[in-house]
Amino acid sequence: MKFFVVESDWEELSEEAYSNGRRKSILPFLEFIKTINPSFGFAFKTANTEQELRYCLKKFFDMKQLEEKYILVFSGHGKQGTFIIGTGEEEKELTLEKLSEICASIDKNIFKNTVVHFDSCSVFRASVKKLNDFKDKTNAETLMGFSKKVEFVDSCALELMLFEDLLTSNKDIFTTLQRFYDNNEGLCEKNQFNWMKYNK
Repeated sequence: MKFFVVESDWEELSEEAYSNGRRKSILPFLEFIKTINPSFGFAFKTANTEQELRYCLKKFFDMKQLEEKYILVFSGHGKQGTFIIGTGEEEKELTLEKLSEICASIDKNIFKNTVVHFDSCSVFRASVKKLNDFKDKTNAETLMGFSKKVEFVDSCALELMLFEDLLTSNKDIFTTLQRFYDNNEGLCEKNQFNWMKYNK
């Protein structure tokens, strides 16, 4: 199982600050996991416009032909049922419906055998219908994410253990996620971590 991460900018920075590396990013976190678990394979892309997002998704779909199982991570700001790309005047809100349309435009089975994780605040506070529609339109195996505004460190602590469990488990995804929740109930409740607990 490998990870494919699409990250949008977390903050608007001056050109000087950006070039000096003063920006928030999930990349150091991914590299840290790689240092403690060399089997952790990941691809990291950035997308701050719809065009860039489509490019990243096409790259994912091409890579997916060579690897059966993936975790696709959308990383960036979010709010109820909405993933946000870009910052400042370039910011664009993508509802789950719009995001699913973009994904499905690449291929209707783009997320077959793929778990989609929203590393974003509150995206999972959408209605069950909207989550189901996203899952059905993209053929994702399941979805997971946070139902509240989370702190960066808290969510990273949870994801560090979660990604490790996903890498090492020999169980199906639903058994793995339930076991993870049972073993880390306090942290999951604190972050309101949720997933779709069935597969049609």
